[in-house]
Amino acid sequence: MDARISLLVFVLGISIGVVCSQIVITSGESGELCGTYHRCLSNSTCLRAKGNFLCACPEPLTGNAKLGCVSKESATVYIQNDPHMKNLFRQFLTVSTPCRYRVMEFYSDNLYVVRVYVEHLMYKGGNFYANQISVQMAKSSEYFTSEPDASKLTWSSVSIIGDTVSQGHYEFREWRSVLALPDGIEMYTEYDETNNLAIIKAPGVGLKVWLRPLDRHALQEDSP
Repeated sequence: MDARISLLVFVLGISIGVVCSQIVITSGESGELCGTYHRCLSNSTCLRAKGNFLCACPEPLTGNAKLGCVSKESATVYIQNDPHMKNLFRQFLTVSTPCRYRVMEFYSDNLYVVRVYVEHLMYKGGNFYANQISVQMAKSSEYFTSEPDASKLTWSSVSIIGDTVSQGHYEFREWRSVLALPDGIEMYTEYDETNNLAIIKAPGVGLKVWLRPLDRHALQEDSP
């Protein structure tokens, strides 16, 4: 499989904090084999033409069907392989070191601040692949117009690391610090054991982040 690629709180002066961790093991076969090692998502199709292999999403969805299929109206970011940066000469350079970087920040309803981070791990050949996602969300104690006041934000977070335990078996390690919100806005996690996906959702602000780990065992076998 390819590398993959991926909130709230303070009401009436009362908040409840919960910190917990868990490990989820999945061993789903996903969809059909597409190429030598890569499997499509279970609801997608492998297209083969002239030695090339492509996982296609079912209509009306679109996207990279090795990672995730989304509606055409969604604003979507796919993260794979090494992170890149632009230097002072406007050249793109590979960041050849483990790093944590923010890929997204947005505000919702002038009350919520959402940030998504990705971290990388080095595998065979010195290449880095995304293997951890973190979502942080905060609710301000009062409405803001342009920039929120940091002193009025209380943060919640969920972090998930994904890796292969053995060929075809995936491990997700999850850490969370989530505050209960009486106004119904929440952040939670789901696991798709068929497609080996970890999903962090915050429906109230329109966010869905998913992680499908690299099968590093296939990589060690010189897979494409």
